Amino acid sequence: MAVPAVVRMLSRIRSGRSVRYWMAAPSKCACCHRISELGRTWPEAREDRLAHMPLLSPVLSALQAPPTREVLQTFLGRKQPSPESPPGATAAITGGIRPVDLYCYLVARFGEPNGFQNVLRKQDSDNWIHWHFSLRYQDEYIEVMAMTYRIELWVPHSVAAITADIAGEFVKAVKVDFASYGSAMGKIRAGLEEWQEFLNPHARLSQVLNQMCDRANELVATLPARLPHPHTSEESEAFGENFDRWLKVHAEVNGLCQSIRLLAPVAAESFVNLLIFVLLKPELRAQAGFHDGFVRRHINERVAELNIHCQHFTMPVDWSAPECRALHTLMNRRNDYLHGNFNPDREAYGTVYFKGTVPIFADWRDFYDRAFGPYLRSFSAQSATEDLTIVEGFKSYVMSCVDPKAYSNLRRLTETIELGYRPEKHRIGLLFPGVLHDAFATTEPPSFVHGGDGI
Repeated sequence: MAVPAVVRMLSRIRSGRSVRYWMAAPSKCACCHRISELGRTWPEAREDRLAHMPLLSPVLSALQAPPTREVLQTFLGRKQPSPESPPGATAAITGGIRPVDLYCYLVARFGEPNGFQNVLRKQDSDNWIHWHFSLRYQDEYIEVMAMTYRIELWVPHSVAAITADIAGEFVKAVKVDFASYGSAMGKIRAGLEEWQEFLNPHARLSQVLNQMCDRANELVATLPARLPHPHTSEESEAFGENFDRWLKVHAEVNGLCQSIRLLAPVAAESFVNLLIFVLLKPELRAQAGFHDGFVRRHINERVAELNIHCQHFTMPVDWSAPECRALHTLMNRRNDYLHGNFNPDREAYGTVYFKGTVPIFADWRDFYDRAFGPYLRSFSAQSATEDLTIVEGFKSYVMSCVDPKAYSNLRRLTETIELGYRPEKHRIGLLFPGVLHDAFATTEPPSFVHGGDGI
């Protein structure tokens, strides 16, 4: 009996009569929602709903999007505002709604962006303003402009006077209106290309290794000159201070250079794997397991078959070339360290003779040579720099086998840290420039005032 009671109650509300409505006793409807005494008139209920409506909902519902040509004509024909004119306001949306959701809503309701900044933008992602809607409100305009870090709202004084929280109330109004355009928003979102942003393992590692190498060389440059072996207490004190500095510097240099020498071959291997992923022939990529099987093969086999399985190679990469042989030696030494191989002959750094327990030295080494010589031989800044040079030489040789038409874009791809990946197409791309930038627009005299950073 609960459901008919609710129906009767709603029918009396829709009749427009100002009557009080209630249930004689609490009950449950078919949806198990408890209904209790309401005790309000229909006008009161309507006023309550209006009180909870976002302040800018009436403004949002009145917006129109004129054609871009009309927007441009209006913009070019605008007169300079008088100093007495009350200024509009700007506000920044930085949260509360996803940028893609706001974009889909605006396109679903108004069509493609119509603002004049769309005419000025370059046809790539390196722009200050990516999309721009000019929406007419009465005889004025609200500008919605999407930058990389925020979405700016420029509103006239008639709108700014409604609320101090322009961004927050605008977002609330839009989200309330989502229900009216949900289906259209879904279709628009489905038409967008979805790219995953990721860090390029090769470029990221190369950057870290170069930074570590620069730091090691900077530290070595700070080392004071060696002091001669001391013969007096005064000389011993100065020698100790000098030696302490060497100890501190070489402790950090040794760690940096050991890491570089272990990781340099990884940079070369990640370079090869990146080329395989980007350039693998489509028919081979479509074969289940081919890519994964190829990248698991030995490095020399992968390199030798790049021109067979990958696009844009004009000649084979010769593993017997000097650049490849140098890398092979580098990787063998790394593998010995990585697997903890024990080989005294390879690690020898000097010779000493003994007669019983008496050492007889084969060469002259001072205090510094005895303390730091073994480590400088294996993990010096110079040796680390040489390893990175070998890796760069190998990369340059491999790239010399690539079609010149593809060389420039491929080089940029291998050197860019932040890349994009489109899974359904198995495509990697450069999404954004390598430099972050931003700007802020002002007018003279100020016709808009900053209304805060919003939400």
